[in-house]
Amino acid sequence: MSFKNRILATCISLVLLAFVAELLCRFYGINTPEDNPFVVESMRPKPILTPDSVLGFELREGEFDIRLKNGYSFKVYQQDKSRLASESQSKNDSLNTLWIYGCSFFYGYGLQDSLIVSEVLKRKADSINVNNRSVPGYSNVQSFLKMQQDKSEFKKGDKIVFAYAPFHDERNMMLNSYKNKLFSYSNSSILDSVQFPKAIFEENTLRIIHEKFNYSSFPFRNVSCFLFWLEMVRNELLDSKDNQLFIEILESAINSIDKDSLDFCVAYIG
Repeated sequence: MSFKNRILATCISLVLLAFVAELLCRFYGINTPEDNPFVVESMRPKPILTPDSVLGFELREGEFDIRLKNGYSFKVYQQDKSRLASESQSKNDSLNTLWIYGCSFFYGYGLQDSLIVSEVLKRKADSINVNNRSVPGYSNVQSFLKMQQDKSEFKKGDKIVFAYAPFHDERNMMLNSYKNKLFSYSNSSILDSVQFPKAIFEENTLRIIHEKFNYSSFPFRNVSCFLFWLEMVRNELLDSKDNQLFIEILESAINSIDKDSLDFCVAYIG
């Protein structure tokens, strides 16, 4: 076989191999960002998140209709940088408050207002106010920073719930795995206009810094499941997760409040 024919045979083999790999990825349910049925198709009248110079992004106030690509739709109502049900806006200032800091799980992304955890708790325990400060996509760093902004409103007897899940480790460090998700599914105006907070633990000291969003994606990853999968594999190989950062963030959060007058607990999402 001539050199030219060998090159041609190699190219044909690579194309066939890539085609088979693409079929296998689709068979095993790997979707590109464009094909993911849970991706937002529309948010009206505006995106629910808005850029924030300290937190990276924050809840936008108002009532929003969200529709996913799979056809499912739900409404959210956001006021005073919290999510709540529009029919239960009243607050009794004489009662203590349960403050919830977390990501989309406690925010209740995908659920109607009346089904989110804060509204269920309000119906079960009318002797306490519930303030759901959770934001979809948040890291523990962002939850900690938001908690610091709220400190002046804490009263004696208030309770604080601070959520943690293993996937928060990649968010706390702004690793490639998390950047991939932000790049794939977030509003570009947020990515282009703000700096994101991340945690660094050096010389036994926790530091929070802000950095501009920077991520290198594979070409054609929005149309090829195989290339998108390769990009995710690359990220896993490059990333080095450290859950010790969460311990340091947690200690900083606990040490920043009056432990004698406030109850603090961690909600683990497994």
